[in-house]
Amino acid sequence: MHLAETICRLRTAKGLSQGDLAEMMEVSRQSVSKWETGGAVPELDKLIKLSQIFGVSLDELVGRESGEPGKRTEVPHGEEAAGRAAGEADGAGMAAPAQPATAERPVMSPWPARRIVGIILLCFGTLVWLLLGMVGGFLPAAIYAAPFLLCGIICLVFRRNCGLWCGWALFFAFDLYLRLATGITWRLVWLTSVYDPSMNYLRLLFAWLELLCLLLLLALTIFRFRNRKLVPTKKTFCGLAAAWLLFVLTYLPLTLTAQDGGMIRVINLLYTLRDWGRWVCLAFAATYSVRLLRSYGTAGQKR
Repeated sequence: MHLAETICRLRTAKGLSQGDLAEMMEVSRQSVSKWETGGAVPELDKLIKLSQIFGVSLDELVGRESGEPGKRTEVPHGEEAAGRAAGEADGAGMAAPAQPATAERPVMSPWPARRIVGIILLCFGTLVWLLLGMVGGFLPAAIYAAPFLLCGIICLVFRRNCGLWCGWALFFAFDLYLRLATGITWRLVWLTSVYDPSMNYLRLLFAWLELLCLLLLLALTIFRFRNRKLVPTKKTFCGLAAAWLLFVLTYLPLTLTAQDGGMIRVINLLYTLRDWGRWVCLAFAATYSVRLLRSYGTAGQKR
């Protein structure tokens, strides 16, 4: 139990939450919680990594000697490090598998890299918005600053898959800019067979690039979540059916007309949101379908 209390004390002294420590250790928050309540004991490699994060020796971590939380003790090199770590783990009542010789790694920063990147992006996006806003208006400047601000918020909020969510955010921001500034959407690809030079082939090229990026994001989303376990329950099937139904409903005709310039922009925004909702529903429904099919396949193999 002393090891559990030590981990909790050192984590608190570092100002880390259980989620922060879990991310630095590349484990789940539940694993950290079990370590601190005595429900589980970290493996030897995890103990070494904990000692490096907290800047203490393995002796102090397992409760063999007392020391200040912030005091750093060097982890020995090579065979000496492996032998000492094995002996200390053995003294704490844990199995000590043979460990290969490893060089000392630096103490990890208490701030995860994604948070640092998120703060930098937020600061840069705010700077872009202020500078462009003073020149051409703050509302148009928000469109140019939106990619940086959105990605910054994503890096601060989401612990996993930040790159994937940033990709979706960048696509939607770029799509909104193309629609408002040039009127280009991926739908222009349906006119490929009747396109002629007077219609500007560059617009068609952008439309195809946008569609390819959209399909790539959809494929990456399905690939990233394909191995997540999905229990075939009534609730699961209801959610899947609702996603496919919403996807179909987005194809219902939406007839809106306006003469005023402001209302026209509002209507264009509504069409844009409907288009985005269609792809979100498709990504959700397709991902759930793949996960459900893989769950049935895994269950069949076990039988």
